[in-house]
Amino acid sequence: MTYATLILSLALGLQEKKELFVVDEEHGFQLFRPKDEKWAVTKGGEGALLYKDSHGVVRHRIDELQVEVLVQVLQNPEKEKFAEFEEIVSGMIKGFEQDQDKKPIPDRKVKKRKSEKGKFPGAKGPNGWYSDIEIQDKGETVRVIRHWMFIDKMNSTHMVRISIIGHDEIYKKCEKEVQYVLASFQTFRVKRK
Repeated sequence: MTYATLILSLALGLQEKKELFVVDEEHGFQLFRPKDEKWAVTKGGEGALLYKDSHGVVRHRIDELQVEVLVQVLQNPEKEKFAEFEEIVSGMIKGFEQDQDKKPIPDRKVKKRKSEKGKFPGAKGPNGWYSDIEIQDKGETVRVIRHWMFIDKMNSTHMVRISIIGHDEIYKKCEKEVQYVLASFQTFRVKRK
């Protein structure tokens, strides 16, 4: 191996290195991906399916499955408050039934399979709300959005929304990795400006 070949292979090796996590200082969280190279993690909404303004995404490179993080921040906590979790789920269902012009999407079925209180597996186990929403377009495989919402223990003006998007079969195949993403999710106090 020549010196030039060694340098080139080292440079290519560095380019192929995949990040294991992203840190969002502004919204106060760390998002980890499984160590398997089939998974990628990005900061911001790059590759987001559900929220164009997502703050972090972990996605499977081969199968259609990903985890998206969106943090909503109260700008004026003395005068505003977050909507109730159940109200947010109802709004999500209505949103999935409509197109961008707020017109019903023909032949689309949206069904809430589950909606209940629970402890989020990461971020020091905050109490939150979990929902399962099923979406099926005519002739398409059923897609499921599994959605967690909780008020961040470290930043009480932050509501964290984490969505797992994919088909049931793929979710079951990758459930262990998805649970790792959820359990390893961490929040930290954001410095006030």
